[in-house]
Amino acid sequence: MLNSRIAAGAALVALSLTGVAQANDFECTQAGLKQYVMTQGQVIGGYMSQVENPRDAQADIASIMEKKEAEGTFDNHDDEMEKLVNDPNFEPSQKLCDDMQTSMDLIADYMQANPAQ
Repeated sequence: MLNSRIAAGAALVALSLTGVAQANDFECTQAGLKQYVMTQGQVIGGYMSQVENPRDAQADIASIMEKKEAEGTFDNHDDEMEKLVNDPNFEPSQKLCDDMQTSMDLIADYMQANPAQ
């Protein structure tokens, strides 16, 4: 089970929104991180709207994220994610931004390996 919101948050935000840009640098600020997730989410949402079975794709991505978290690819950012959502003055750590970018890169890799029809 995922114990960090970084992988789950990236996947859920990305999958719920409507090509994937690989690892774009973004400013590691609250605004920069939110914009990055929104932009990547739109791209991923477009992909999901074109795949034959979005549920299978979502399950595949969730499995990838769980595996990577179990391997230690991501840190647990639960407290930081909660502050990011609830405190307009909170700024994310560089590690949170790095982990978010890594999770988006993993989704992009999946999408490139499994092109939509």
